[in-house]
Amino acid sequence: MTCPKCNHEVHEDSQGVISCLSCGYREEVNQVRDTAIYSNKDLMKRDPATESENYQNFMHGKTNDAGEKLQSTEATLIERGNRYGEFSEHARISQELKTAFFYHSNTAGADGTGNMGYTDYQREALEMIFHKLARIANGDPTYIDSWADICGYSQLVVDELTKEQK
Repeated sequence: MTCPKCNHEVHEDSQGVISCLSCGYREEVNQVRDTAIYSNKDLMKRDPATESENYQNFMHGKTNDAGEKLQSTEATLIERGNRYGEFSEHARISQELKTAFFYHSNTAGADGTGNMGYTDYQREALEMIFHKLARIANGDPTYIDSWADICGYSQLVVDELTKEQK
């Protein structure tokens, strides 16, 4: 799915909220799916006449819930490998970044809970940033979305900290 504001990829969390890491757009998935579908080109209104057909195509692996043609898992992995490099090397770089950061962190174990003193959202954002940095290091450093996602994860932490400090 893509953001209706900036056309970057949106992410869905476990609470049913989609968010764009590039521009900060957020909306509950249920609201979005009730009123519209996302495509890579634009935001389109749902047509009740084709809703059942879209669902059937999705269930039979022909399209996703936005009506976009699905690739095979193999094709997706090849596409991602071309952009981000070999997965095993990406994983090695990502894990090394996380280990170095959390091992040397000033808050390592400071709260006695083993979570390094970071909140869940801080730790998740840091881990996703390291994931994106590993993709940049191992793959295409000119792919703008990787850089924009890093900004987005940082902004999500800023937003949470701002709410907490009010």
